[in-house]
Amino acid sequence: MKKIRRVLAIVVIASLSLSVSAFANNTVWERFMRNNFDVIAIGEIIGISKSGYEIYVDGTIVSARGDREQLHPEAMQLVLVDPGQIYVGNGNVICQAGDYVLAAAVKKKNADYYEGYMYKVDGLDKASLKLDIHDRASASFLLEVAMIEDFIHSDGQNTEFGTRVSSDGKTMQALRYKDKSHRDAEVIFEVDNR
Repeated sequence: MKKIRRVLAIVVIASLSLSVSAFANNTVWERFMRNNFDVIAIGEIIGISKSGYEIYVDGTIVSARGDREQLHPEAMQLVLVDPGQIYVGNGNVICQAGDYVLAAAVKKKNADYYEGYMYKVDGLDKASLKLDIHDRASASFLLEVAMIEDFIHSDGQNTEFGTRVSSDGKTMQALRYKDKSHRDAEVIFEVDNR
């Protein structure tokens, strides 16, 4: 009887740890594509306080995937999920009033602020904006940036992405799939496998 309980306990613990690791591996770019945010906005920082960033929202992007209703605020108070980390790759950046940003966030219940992620960008034009990337950004981060930029440039229409190592192992590639079958892919970005 003790052996059966022990085996059941191990099975339960193993299944819980698998589900936790699967959730933890849900990257930020996957959350963009899967419509896991209440708002994805491009805007300008108009104020900074200890509690977060005040952002004037110039425009929003709605993912074509999923049925979550999206918010379209004119302004938002953003508290970062990872305080002190603006996503630019392997390093932090200081954002100032007047900087342009891409924010992906969830509205906190019974509160007047959003919690989420922020990327510094070079402008407000969805069709051409580029994320500000630290010069030591890892190859995997560069792939993530390529997929997010493609998603934004398509105004949320391109939602099926993936990555792979080239057949010779020398490069890593960001892929845009033509549909959910993931059979036909286009390489949208390639970087040395470092």
